[in-house]
Amino acid sequence: MENYNKKSIWKWILLCVLIAVVAFGLVYYFFFNQNTTPEENSQNQVQNTSETDILPTKLGQCSQTQVRVIETRLIDGATNQSVLGSGSAIKYTNGGYQVSYETIQGIENSRSGDRINLCLLSIPTDCPPNDGRGKFYSATNLRTGETWELPDAEHMCGGA
Repeated sequence: MENYNKKSIWKWILLCVLIAVVAFGLVYYFFFNQNTTPEENSQNQVQNTSETDILPTKLGQCSQTQVRVIETRLIDGATNQSVLGSGSAIKYTNGGYQVSYETIQGIENSRSGDRINLCLLSIPTDCPPNDGRGKFYSATNLRTGETWELPDAEHMCGGA
């Protein structure tokens, strides 16, 4: 019995624990790990925390919608053509709209039909009656992963 001292017992216990950890890791990897792409993870998050194709009306509310039209900020009234360099504008299938005096690369990289996670970030206060302009939205294109934060109008409520 002298060959089986306390050191040998601890080696066996450590070996058993190591085997159990490796076995648990393999079971987790093959049976519980959800191998999804970043786009699928983003889609799952949107579906779990937002409603689909409605325009958010409460702070922090999000909605999954789609790009309807990508435009420039200004359209030439005589020719109905885009005015290049006038900024970016985007319309969504839920009725949402965002606009900027600057060219926004995320909008320029978007395509009609792209899925968008649209979240309401801020609502202006002390506005005249029936002037709902100036809401800020965050938009994330689920295809490109690009995000931008823009208002729904060129001017805040009560402005020009």
